[in-house]
Amino acid sequence: MKYKNSRINKPSKFWTYLPTIFAWPIMKLIGNVHVDKKRIKGIKGPFILICNHGARIDPVYVYTTMFPRVLNFVGSYGFFKNKFLNWYFTKLGSIPKFQYQTDLSAMKDMISVTRNNGILAMHPAGRMPSCGRGFMIPEGLSKLIKICKVPVVCCLLHGTYLTKPKWAINKRRGRIEIEYYPLLSKEDVENLDTDAINKIVNEALDFNDYEWNRTKQYKFGKKDLAIGLETTLYRCPRCHKEFNMKTYDNTIECDSCHTKFEITPTGYFKSNMYYEHPDQWFEGQRESIDEFIKNNELLMQDNTKVILTGVNNLLDQYGYGKVSLYSDHLNYIGTINNENVDINIDLTNLFSLPYKAGNNFEISDGPNIYKFELDNGLHAAKYCQVVEELYKLRNK
Repeated sequence: MKYKNSRINKPSKFWTYLPTIFAWPIMKLIGNVHVDKKRIKGIKGPFILICNHGARIDPVYVYTTMFPRVLNFVGSYGFFKNKFLNWYFTKLGSIPKFQYQTDLSAMKDMISVTRNNGILAMHPAGRMPSCGRGFMIPEGLSKLIKICKVPVVCCLLHGTYLTKPKWAINKRRGRIEIEYYPLLSKEDVENLDTDAINKIVNEALDFNDYEWNRTKQYKFGKKDLAIGLETTLYRCPRCHKEFNMKTYDNTIECDSCHTKFEITPTGYFKSNMYYEHPDQWFEGQRESIDEFIKNNELLMQDNTKVILTGVNNLLDQYGYGKVSLYSDHLNYIGTINNENVDINIDLTNLFSLPYKAGNNFEISDGPNIYKFELDNGLHAAKYCQVVEELYKLRNK
């Protein structure tokens, strides 16, 4: 059943409750999940629920821990291309949205949920962190909050990143803590301007799983704790060579200078004179990027497979060619569906790129999503960091 004057369904209680009843006890036990909902007891819709985002499974934790409330969740359009997920998400009243661009159609759908006394839920960052740290939230969220004129509730998830880091090949059992609390009342939303709301939202959703675990010292896993880390930590802090890191067991080592770093079950490095944990290392890589940007017109270039997903295309389209990153645009020259193409995508308003560590990055251009599966997948993390630094330099 759809909401009044809306194309979005009311969330199906049956399809929300059934998985929750069976999945939640298992998830709680296996994931060692602890939930605090005392401060939102009795709060009913309409309201907007904003959540930080550390791991792919976060929406499932939110769905199950908000039980028996039902949610209209906002998700990336890419998930809706799968037939089963499209069917199931439609039952749940989920709202597809293109990442990192203004999507007026999705905005109307979100507003219609709150106008019909529903609960609009989202991970505003729209992506998982590279190394456990949250992202700045675009000001578009504060504008949406002002338009909806409903209260805002915050959900903070801690530990979900450390159970399955973006770069890791294995899951680690540790401890997950989920906290819900009221963030903005209806009166706050009406009286505060968008800048003030944006500041409150960003402060509320700011998180860093490594810093959260600094004092708690929870242990996440025992073996193979470093495997995959070379897909994200690509620059050696000692010799500064790039893409020469290798990992084995709990160790990451530079193939050029043979410096080794051991990672512990808490996520911290053992006796690393450069960085305490992977997030510090990842952020440290940015120090060389600004100078790199100033001294180069062509910033990155790779041979790549491309997968084109579009709203108007029933099937994905494939091709192969060369992708090039410049300061203001991204260029792809090659083939798509056996036709030669030369595509330029503007970057001037793009603040980041979603990427899969060691494999690919994605970029949206209107109704089209291009996924570039690089021949050298290790470059994917640097594409993301370069685009982020370009945005910062343009907006200083």
